[in-house]
Amino acid sequence: MQQHTSFSGPLPPPDAFAEYERILPWSAERILVMAETQATHRQSLESQTIRYEISIGKRAAFISLLGVLFAFVLWASGILVGAYLVYLDKAITGSLFAGTAFFTLIGAFIYGTRMAYREEK
Repeated sequence: MQQHTSFSGPLPPPDAFAEYERILPWSAERILVMAETQATHRQSLESQTIRYEISIGKRAAFISLLGVLFAFVLWASGILVGAYLVYLDKAITGSLFAGTAFFTLIGAFIYGTRMAYREEK
């Protein structure tokens, strides 16, 4: 007959724990300190990872906001330049400027909506 015992985790089962202490005094204390140190280290790494992921999320949100603001400025500039050109009796050129800006905005909206719809699937 053969017996196999195994355990997982930072601490051995109580009978093995007692056997360690019997063979080498203070070994149970050393095992507990080792497990506590490892748990503290793991918790510290998890905390650092969470802080890093939060900062990455904030950075991505800020960059996204900047992209939206720049797009709005470009769109508004196109509309304003087009309107100014129409005011200067350059109707075709002004209409092209304003129309390009307008349809670019609509195209970006449709593209973004489609991409969001695909991500939901």
